[in-house]
Amino acid sequence: MEYSLKSAREVLTEQYFFESMGKDLWLHNRSRANIRRDMPLKYEQLLIIIPLKGKIECSVDFEKYTCTPNTIGLMLPQQTVQIHTISDDFRGVFFHVSTNFLDLMRQHSLNISALYFKIKRKPLLMLLEEESLFLLNCYMLLLQVIKDEDFPGKDKVALSILTTAFYRIESLYMKQESFDAGTKSRKQSIFENLNKLVSVFYKKSRSVKFYAEKLYVTPKYLSTCVKDITGKGTLDLITDYVMLEAKAQLKNTSKTVSEISSDLNFANPSFFCKYFRNNAGMSPERYREN
Repeated sequence: MEYSLKSAREVLTEQYFFESMGKDLWLHNRSRANIRRDMPLKYEQLLIIIPLKGKIECSVDFEKYTCTPNTIGLMLPQQTVQIHTISDDFRGVFFHVSTNFLDLMRQHSLNISALYFKIKRKPLLMLLEEESLFLLNCYMLLLQVIKDEDFPGKDKVALSILTTAFYRIESLYMKQESFDAGTKSRKQSIFENLNKLVSVFYKKSRSVKFYAEKLYVTPKYLSTCVKDITGKGTLDLITDYVMLEAKAQLKNTSKTVSEISSDLNFANPSFFCKYFRNNAGMSPERYREN
């Protein structure tokens, strides 16, 4: 049966579903019941969201995004995700893919490492209608395979379908990179490179000078670039990374405040508590309790 985009959306929103294949793959459309809002979270799986109606406003590693129909959102395992708002009419479909299943896709010659880097740099992509249709049809095929208890070679077939979807996603990134290369300004390039560096070194250094030296620009010019693009300062950007990680660890781990302080490379827990209170308006202990 050949689906149109309209019928694919109707099929996937006409009733709620949650289907899984062991611990490797979950497919569902129960968005409002399964998403905790205004709390930083880290998923153990790769998460893909394809909105069908309405919108979700969220942050991935502190950067804000709006997921609407004809977009696709991708979040890597251990990235920090925070949902801010979900419209009352929101409907969408979700893939949760285990790291084990992602490793198996390497056997299909899919360059997972390169795709990881692209997703981390750009977790939200615009989709043309035919691109949405392709991915939604992959989703429906996966649903049919998972729901059929007697389907022979279910694991291999599901892996093949999912790998096909990821190859299409990889092609979307290649197309977007080609477009970006012709439109990106020097300030945008510096800002993007700063984000990459902060995502790697935010536990090591919170110094603007540290990042400016790695980008071969002055701290003043770096701050100008960040200010022009975001309206915020470079130090604010670094602080956002540190605070998001601190909040995620407080809410999602059993680490002590002292252990989190050490992990984030603060001189001592007292200094970390002061830093956290100045930026969150409350102590780490109180934030964890709320």
